[in-house]
Amino acid sequence: MALLFISSEVLSQNVESGNTLGFDYRTMPSFGNHQWNAMHFRANYIIELGSKTDIALSTMYRSDDFTYFGLSDIDESAFEDLHSVDLQIGWQQKLKKNWTLNVSFMPRAASNFSASMSNEDFFFMYGANLTKQWKGQKGEYSITMGLEQNTLLGKPRLLPTVSMKFDGYDTWGYTIGFPSSSVNARVGERHLFLASAVLEGLYFNNSSEGMPMVYDQVYNSSKLAFTGLDIGLSHKYRLQPNITTHARVGFSLSNTWQLQDGDTNVLYDFNADETIYFTMGLTYNLKLFADE
Repeated sequence: MALLFISSEVLSQNVESGNTLGFDYRTMPSFGNHQWNAMHFRANYIIELGSKTDIALSTMYRSDDFTYFGLSDIDESAFEDLHSVDLQIGWQQKLKKNWTLNVSFMPRAASNFSASMSNEDFFFMYGANLTKQWKGQKGEYSITMGLEQNTLLGKPRLLPTVSMKFDGYDTWGYTIGFPSSSVNARVGERHLFLASAVLEGLYFNNSSEGMPMVYDQVYNSSKLAFTGLDIGLSHKYRLQPNITTHARVGFSLSNTWQLQDGDTNVLYDFNADETIYFTMGLTYNLKLFADE
């Protein structure tokens, strides 16, 4: 069952269908003149409403820690610890002739939370797509087309999504599309290898009043925006029926990490460079009922 999850960051690649708990840790040791570490916790729960309708509930917490080493031209203290919390609900409806409709809505609170929460800390993402599935001689195929309001380009905006997926009957498959493409190979019953290229983006409110000082100017309303292209290789290992470990190594390319005003005008550019990164994590499949 493939339910729609809003695309916003590379860590979301590890979201699993079904009732799961998960954890990821990623480090970028050389993000320009900075270092970036991120932790990501998630929980997913699927409610089946008959044979044709499913509801997906998901919650995610993300913590981003930046070390600037005092090399920027502005006071960096407001941008060292950033947090986001997502609450997502998705609806999947099977239609006639192997068509499936997915609709998802996700409010997000994303900020440095250095002051009392306000409406500037909240962003709203949503999406809808249609998927057509069919079977071939060598595997199962699907085409998906839709629209998503997401943070792939920084400030939330509406973007198209399209993909063609092949899931082979033997040991491999692929997905070609936007915002992600991948090739995967299964080795035995426990190993899955995945090579992928994925756009990623993040957007945070800077709630520090009168911060930061940029070229001797004080801004009371600003945002932090990241965009990049992730290319990497992942390995998933099913440790036991309910526990899967995963690791990923890759490069983050075409990176931007900027302080912007509400109209996406750049107030300060942190000069993020291309960098290698490492991710590791764990997914636990919740067996909530005896017959699962």
